[in-house]
Amino acid sequence: MGNRYSGCWGWYQSNKNREYVISGAANGTYFIDITNPQNPVVCDFVGGKKGCTWREIKTYQNYCYVASDDAKPNTFQIIDMQYLPDSVQLIHNSNSIFERGHTLWIDQNKLYVGMTTFSTGSSPMSIFSLATPSAPVLLKRIEQDISINLINQVHDMLVRNDTIYASAGWQGLHILKYVPAQNTLQPLSTYASYPFAGYNHSSFLTQNGKYLLFCDESPASLPVHMIDVQNINNPQLLQTFKMRPQTTAHNPYIIGNQ
Repeated sequence: MGNRYSGCWGWYQSNKNREYVISGAANGTYFIDITNPQNPVVCDFVGGKKGCTWREIKTYQNYCYVASDDAKPNTFQIIDMQYLPDSVQLIHNSNSIFERGHTLWIDQNKLYVGMTTFSTGSSPMSIFSLATPSAPVLLKRIEQDISINLINQVHDMLVRNDTIYASAGWQGLHILKYVPAQNTLQPLSTYASYPFAGYNHSSFLTQNGKYLLFCDESPASLPVHMIDVQNINNPQLLQTFKMRPQTTAHNPYIIGNQ
């Protein structure tokens, strides 16, 4: 059957009280109205690189940001969703901001891009301002403040109130702080030499911010880790667990505090 779908995201249109699924597919991005979950309606489709294995999606205000880490040539897309459920408008589709990104996260009015490839050069992670949501502006590349000997790639990141939980692959989990007033990144702590360590893939915080779950993608069958991050400078392991003996957890997502 081949690869059909990849990343997905949800968006709530508050002025029309409608809900949407935004689904990345091998050939582009679908916008699906699920306000009535018994009768989903495909509202529009935006084409992208064909045969795409990875497509990542995040939203801010009425804008949808779509990136892919598939091979060049590729583009970063910005899509205006204000006209849904009738249609969407593709307002940016080029490599002028960046060309490829493996993962996206939005915190406040900033867009974080893991493993960013620009038209020339690349960065383990980059941060863009969304002060003008239709035209992101590069603020910082992580290697400007953090040595690539410490972090040479950020596979995925979760950011809350400028605190970055960066899954850095074989270099473990790194907790950083972005300081907007100085436009700097400061390392807070590193959690790397832990039991059953592998390729640190992705993480998620409990709603109260006290605990972090993260998953190691490789080698296979590693457990999920839960750590206490109440002392942000000294994370502590609480437990590891698996649903089934041979499973490999990929992406955690938590609602609430349990």
